[in-house]
Amino acid sequence: MTKAFDPPLTQGEVRGRFHYDPETGTFTCKATGKRVGTQTSEGYLTTVINGRRVFLHRLAFFYMYGNWPMDFIDHVNGIKNDNRLINIRPATASLVSGGVCSWPSSSSEACLFSRRNSPATR
Repeated sequence: MTKAFDPPLTQGEVRGRFHYDPETGTFTCKATGKRVGTQTSEGYLTTVINGRRVFLHRLAFFYMYGNWPMDFIDHVNGIKNDNRLINIRPATASLVSGGVCSWPSSSSEACLFSRRNSPATR
């Protein structure tokens, strides 16, 4: 099951376009070699894929596990732009709203990904 904001992609499409380093939490656009991510006013890193904004912590989970998280992703250390694999974990709405998951920042350029331009188009 995916959230409405998770684009309909395969893990292969994402891995074909981006490189994710689980030790640093950074994404790099394979086409440009540039770091991916624009920081929101809330402190999260996002990019645009197929015209839809995607949070990089959700993309990291999808990149590594091949499925979109069912609910939320918690940043264990509370730093919203720290998308290292060791720092992100699935969480439920009750954990987030109950204050168990807290999210108290860096910016970079976005890499746009259009399915129409993707070599991995189905």
